[in-house]
Amino acid sequence: MNRRSLLATIVAGGTIPLAGCSQQTDFTTEPTGLDKDTRTELNYQISSYTPYEALREFEVGPITQTARILLHAAVYQSNSSSVEETNGVGFLTIPTATVAGRSLNPLSSADPEEVVSLFSQTTSQFNSDNLEKVETYSQRFSLTDSDEEVTVFRTQISGSSIVEVYLRLHVATLQLSEDTDVYVIGFHIENQEVAEQSVQRAFNSAVNPSEELQNQDVEPKPLRDLIGGTGLSQ
Repeated sequence: MNRRSLLATIVAGGTIPLAGCSQQTDFTTEPTGLDKDTRTELNYQISSYTPYEALREFEVGPITQTARILLHAAVYQSNSSSVEETNGVGFLTIPTATVAGRSLNPLSSADPEEVVSLFSQTTSQFNSDNLEKVETYSQRFSLTDSDEEVTVFRTQISGSSIVEVYLRLHVATLQLSEDTDVYVIGFHIENQEVAEQSVQRAFNSAVNPSEELQNQDVEPKPLRDLIGGTGLSQ
């Protein structure tokens, strides 16, 4: 049974016509990222790309319904080994369906600090400790073709031997469609105008689906590997 048929059945309060006692339905997304031309122009490389999956069970009348969730985490970073040139952008694409009154999105009620915590599991450039909120502003995103609110944090760069090197983290949540949310984070060394401009350009050049990421041959990992240490619900 496809996801829309399942949801329509649940909303209507009906039962699923199934001979057995259980059934699995897939709730999947396509990866969000940068197109290859934009990535090359910004001198970004794919730092990490991982699909994650989880199985959740729900009781729907007499039926045990298993929902398989597939989401995508991708991080792009400046193609430089210099700490002073650290900048990049990350995208987390998550299905947003609700089954039996429960959201499949582990970030459905997350605040920007928790989004940073989740992204910190995908890159070694920053962590979610000692975040200092700086400001909020509006930024146009190509994915939604509208202005979205972005929250900016300041934090010290991870693993830096240089005293007081700080990153700016720009965090936004985008509703790509009724079925998909995209969480976006941009990061760059504080007070570096060129790096910040690259992040803003990346925000406005994101695509879904990303063909380059779709062509990556990567096996999904368990979702607990991503959110197990964040305190977010799995």
